[in-house]
Amino acid sequence: MTSSGLPVTVAEVQIPSDPEAAVILDLEVHALKMALVDRKSVKALDAKTWNEPGIYVLLGPLGGPKTQVYVGKSGGGKQGVRGRLMTHNSNPTTSAKFAWWRAVVVIRDTTDGFNSAQIGYLEGRLTSELKALPAMEVRSDRGDLDTSLSDAKRAALDAFIPSILAGLKLAGLPLREEPAEKEPPKEKQQWFGVSVADLVSSGELEVGAELTYRRKGKSVTATVTAQGQLLVNGVAYKTPSEAGKAAHGLKNRPRGWTDWRLDDGNGPSLHDLRIAHLENVAS
Repeated sequence: MTSSGLPVTVAEVQIPSDPEAAVILDLEVHALKMALVDRKSVKALDAKTWNEPGIYVLLGPLGGPKTQVYVGKSGGGKQGVRGRLMTHNSNPTTSAKFAWWRAVVVIRDTTDGFNSAQIGYLEGRLTSELKALPAMEVRSDRGDLDTSLSDAKRAALDAFIPSILAGLKLAGLPLREEPAEKEPPKEKQQWFGVSVADLVSSGELEVGAELTYRRKGKSVTATVTAQGQLLVNGVAYKTPSEAGKAAHGLKNRPRGWTDWRLDDGNGPSLHDLRIAHLENVAS
């Protein structure tokens, strides 16, 4: 947290004196290493470091009505992320279908690195997040989530997504900024000063818990992340209202705290858990 109360991603940034060399980000909290590299400089990436399993995002020209991006993944060896970028460099329109100019590359800065299931899940999550942006045209080899991992392992990988998005933001990609739910909405609902993250940290709500929002015969499920976000169709939302709005395609923000419920929609609502939390704090 900063002094303004907003969450931040802490990273060590290595900016080389050579203007064509890659900018390197080390995110020790997640043991991630990221490279922001222009297409013409891909060959300069150290093969020993970057031919590892990972994911990458290719960026098209910025500033237009739509920004084209391609999300990909790779295994280790010659077909590590550097090898994949070299292939995209020699044939830029084969997979990406557009003339990309910059790439953001992510590997695990550990001995074991990523396995295929982990990078498959991250590829699907990142694709879903970017497709939710209003001014983005996204291509990917995978449009769904790899669900072969356990809930706990997926929750751990979900924590990487904000850091990866921060790297994309640093590379110049315009990202969605959700409004913070810190003031009463137009309906003049009461503001309780409690977030979903507060419920998670206090134990009232478990990481990985499933919430259901029913509306007009349609049920949508959300999963609670370790950061207190609601994961709906591969996209993490900061507030219950934003999650409900996206889940049901609503124009106005719904009463997310009362509409998201546990136990397949038959259990307590987030509002019920919030009241219990306030009572526990008061006692």
